Amino acid sequence: MFETIRRQAYLLRGRNPPVSGLWERTGDDFAGCVVIVEPVGKQLQGRITEVPAAMRNVGWVVGDVKWKSIHTAGRNRYRLMDLFKSYDTSNTRLLQSRYQPARLHFYSDKRFYVVPDEAPQGSTTYWLRID
Repeated sequence: MFETIRRQAYLLRGRNPPVSGLWERTGDDFAGCVVIVEPVGKQLQGRITEVPAAMRNVGWVVGDVKWKSIHTAGRNRYRLMDLFKSYDTSNTRLLQSRYQPARLHFYSDKRFYVVPDEAPQGSTTYWLRID
């Protein structure tokens, strides 16, 4: 209950936390993935710096650009293009890599979640600032 109230109060504040920095994925099979968000040219992008075994086993590597074209979309929100990969585990080969539009929502200065615009339920990922 207190956590819900704290999140709602946070969302009412009028500033966007900075998205630049180091972020670690939490709460799912790919927990431990680390992404650094930094300026590249005139845009922000998020590049993978650490890949847990579960991600490595399905085609992810250090250096993949997980997020690109990151820009402000309102209070506590950003828009971005999120990298998805389809992998054939039986033949150990990457089938497809593609970027899809997604929304990033902060719910504290150190936590956000990413929701793909068009994805099956359960595709939301959660991230924690680690720098």
